[in-house]
Amino acid sequence: MKRVWAIYFVVLVSTILLVSPIAYLISYALSEQHAGDAISTLLTQYYQVKRNPLITSLLSLFPFLLLAIIQGIAQKRKTHVKTCTAMVTGGSLAIFVLMMWANLTYWPNFLPEVQYPGFPHGLELVIVPLFFAPIGMLLGVLLGWFAGRNTLKQ
Repeated sequence: MKRVWAIYFVVLVSTILLVSPIAYLISYALSEQHAGDAISTLLTQYYQVKRNPLITSLLSLFPFLLLAIIQGIAQKRKTHVKTCTAMVTGGSLAIFVLMMWANLTYWPNFLPEVQYPGFPHGLELVIVPLFFAPIGMLLGVLLGWFAGRNTLKQ
């Protein structure tokens, strides 16, 4: 079961620490403001309160908490390790992909020198981790459960 939790923590940490900066750098590279100073503008974003890439990704902890609860229940029910691994992989990758999608939608509107689009832009970083990511995580867990059970039958 150590491998299961290792996968969980690797994807959790990479979602929190890497998704926002990677999405920012991709958005900056594809924008009209691309002047070769993407890293320096990213570093200045970390000093801001509202558009800090670390703060914007903290809400993704919620679906990962739900995934940990599901994984704990599966372990108490003596679910096979391969099935648990498939469940965690499916659920955590679904959260990762949905958070990447949300950040790729968010950052093009909030890059430096881009005019603030006003309300309701920016809500995707709240709606996705609190609504879409848990649903996607559940679908990923179910697919992982079916895949894990099918590999045990063969």
